[in-house]
Amino acid sequence: MSNKEIKIPVMHRRALLSPDTINEENRTVDVVFATETPVLMRDWNISSRQDGFYWEILRCQKENVRMDRINTGAPLLDTHSRYSVKTDVLGVCENGRVENNQCIGTVRFSKRADVEPVFQDVKDKIIQNISNNYRVYQYDEVPMGTDEIPVMAAVDWEPTEISLVSVQADINSRVRDDNKENNQIVIINQKSREMTPEEQAAADAAAANVIIPAAPAAPAAAAAPIVVDAEKERSAATTQERTRVMEITTAVRSAKLDTAFAEKLIKDGITIEKSREMIIAEFAKRDPAEGSDNHVVMGKDKAHEHTREAIVDGLVNRANPGFTPDDKRVEGSRDFQNHSQVDIARHLLIEKGEKVNGLSPSETINRALGTTDYPSLLAAVVNKVLRTAYEIAPMSWKLIATQMNARDFKAMHAIQFGGNITLDKIGEDGEYKSAKLAESAETWSLDTYGKLINITRKALINDDLSGFSRVPFLFGQAACNNECKIMWGLIVDNGLMSDGKNVFHADHKNQKASSGAVPDLAGITAARTLIRRQTGLDGEPLNLMPKYLIGPPELETTILQLVSQAYMATGQGTINPYANVLTPIIEPRLSSAKIWYMAADKSAIDMLVYSYLEGQSGLFTEPRYGFDVDGIQIKVRTDFGGAIVDYRGLYYNKGEA
Repeated sequence: MSNKEIKIPVMHRRALLSPDTINEENRTVDVVFATETPVLMRDWNISSRQDGFYWEILRCQKENVRMDRINTGAPLLDTHSRYSVKTDVLGVCENGRVENNQCIGTVRFSKRADVEPVFQDVKDKIIQNISNNYRVYQYDEVPMGTDEIPVMAAVDWEPTEISLVSVQADINSRVRDDNKENNQIVIINQKSREMTPEEQAAADAAAANVIIPAAPAAPAAAAAPIVVDAEKERSAATTQERTRVMEITTAVRSAKLDTAFAEKLIKDGITIEKSREMIIAEFAKRDPAEGSDNHVVMGKDKAHEHTREAIVDGLVNRANPGFTPDDKRVEGSRDFQNHSQVDIARHLLIEKGEKVNGLSPSETINRALGTTDYPSLLAAVVNKVLRTAYEIAPMSWKLIATQMNARDFKAMHAIQFGGNITLDKIGEDGEYKSAKLAESAETWSLDTYGKLINITRKALINDDLSGFSRVPFLFGQAACNNECKIMWGLIVDNGLMSDGKNVFHADHKNQKASSGAVPDLAGITAARTLIRRQTGLDGEPLNLMPKYLIGPPELETTILQLVSQAYMATGQGTINPYANVLTPIIEPRLSSAKIWYMAADKSAIDMLVYSYLEGQSGLFTEPRYGFDVDGIQIKVRTDFGGAIVDYRGLYYNKGEA
């Protein structure tokens, strides 16, 4: 069998513990931190399988295990956390040895006050799981046939630390219990081809110390065989695993945690749901006084983050030349601007320590999508273009609308003016009366709008940049257009309010006050007067000041003339009273060439209101890999809603002669 040298990271596996050997006076307990139980692992550098799976056995003989670190004071940690010597180090490891195919060590707990509850939980059998970090120096492959999951026996390995954890992988490792029997180890040797005599001899030698239990008695009536589509099951499992890896990586990056934390969750096989809980718990350990980057970032992590920013910036400017001004470009981004998608994927794989020699473009893209943060980087490129297109698109309705974000999708109300808020005169020893604010009867709620952007594996291999340039830009504009259609539609549709009357109605005193097909000084004066005369719910004048003159493109010239300062003032009658007073808004969604509107300053009264879901203003993007398309999908979503909550700051003129 040929030898090969590979680079792999420090690994860890978990086990159970039992407190039966605790010495309370010395604060010690013996732990079995490794046995020869096979554990399913995943690493494409080690396994020849396409999915990267292999069984790992840690050989527990004196000649196999390097105990130097354990015997010279390796740390006892809290869930492999290495951030703080004050809070993460629970004790020290001592007296590592090998007995009966088990690796045993003694751990001694610190006398610190914050460690005492942990030590008590161990004594009370509440904390029962341990894990050890280890480094493998040599594997011997156990021949099992070419089509089955390979078995790799670590014959030279070194434990580097021991941790108390919540979930175990190796069920036979535990705090040492002298009253318990050794657990049997089961290895299923499945052959897909006939082995050579030499391979069979090697397999027999590897299994010499393995106890295979007797087969269970046959059932009284054999059940009908179940037909399983192995290829379909394998494909589904691969897709599910890729999704788990991507979502864990994205969540850890969003929480600004160390990438090693994501790798630990992935290697442990932690579910997405449990990973989110652990990410939140890990995030909560950080010092909030340190700001958004509330953990100590080592130099490697800073370089890692900077490289990601440079890749994103380089791809954005390659797909959209000149997108970012030169003086705002991320340092090093030009190094990636001429990289193809395959080049980027290969760079990420090499950075992760994987071998890429001999990989085809398709294999390179597939592996990067499934094992690196490549999907999240692609999503960041799309998101940057998408949001820019969304933010630069004209949304003139925001000049007259007030933002009130929503916590959920329930109906919302605004507070209206009035309701007896006049200040009363208070005499000596007088009584202060409570004001009564009126809640608007108008309601609105959020609706969800969205689409999917598909970036296929084929497009990535072909280095097609349209998915990062034109498509996101059009999606950003479409999102803007959707909001414009909703908000201007509230004005144009002139819908009913809670009093059963249209927004613009004679009883509301906000309709046409003079004749004339187009706005003129006389018409504007009459409209301003109506807005100024509006009163609140208690009958008190609101004294609203009209600020905006609104009309369709057909009236643009007339409106600009009415608000222009370019009057030749030869007398009082030639002075424009609305220069620097009224702001023009020209909106093509106003359908008539004659209709025009006026609106007050939104800081004085809420007229139109709009809402996004709290914490997700504007567009929200979310990537996922390998579902409906063979590639990456980016969900573009916005939760948005709006309404007219008060008619008093608005005016409408039909423009009829």
